[in-house]
Amino acid sequence: MSSILDSFINYLITKKKDNQKQINRMFQHIKESSKAFNEQGVNKIELEKSKFALKKKYYDLGKYISNHFINDGISDFSYKEKYTLLNKEIEKIKNYIDAFNRDK
Repeated sequence: MSSILDSFINYLITKKKDNQKQINRMFQHIKESSKAFNEQGVNKIELEKSKFALKKKYYDLGKYISNHFINDGISDFSYKEKYTLLNKEIEKIKNYIDAFNRDK
């Protein structure tokens, strides 16, 4: 009787070790998957943040142009330093967004 009990206990111990290995593999897989999911989320947030910054720069440029056109009657802004600066910032953000989309 004791040999049957011993063999049953050994069987349970073996199953416990096998199950423990499977559980550890599952947790490792979940951990790796969650890292990838987290990176995708961070990238998506960064992309949306950049798109919002681009929209804000377009707004600032439009506001600058409309204020000077309405108040001063200026229609050529190529010599204005702030106009050039705003366009360079817009181009920089657009290039960043394009590079980010290419890397995907």
